[in-house]
Amino acid sequence: MSDPRLDESLAALDRALAARPHRDGQAFTEATKPMCAYRDELRYALRKAPDDLAKRRQLKAANLAVTLMLAGHFPLGDMPWDQIEALRGHLEAMQRDAAA
Repeated sequence: MSDPRLDESLAALDRALAARPHRDGQAFTEATKPMCAYRDELRYALRKAPDDLAKRRQLKAANLAVTLMLAGHFPLGDMPWDQIEALRGHLEAMQRDAAA
């Protein structure tokens, strides 16, 4: 079973992608909040078990997701739609990994 925070984040990202070419800041906020909560839980789990390679891999994936969500919310130049689209696939992979 997938983590509900990943599901929530993916649903919000879908809303952001559906709004293209308009940047839906609210959707990016709604995608980022649950991802940050998921990431924080992974950080806490790694403090308890620093040698857990699966959690370390999941944390690396969550950090990448947060970075790309923030890039979409606050782009420094042109909106990085191609990276945001790739993030969607990344979130689906994270869901599969969390469910395993």
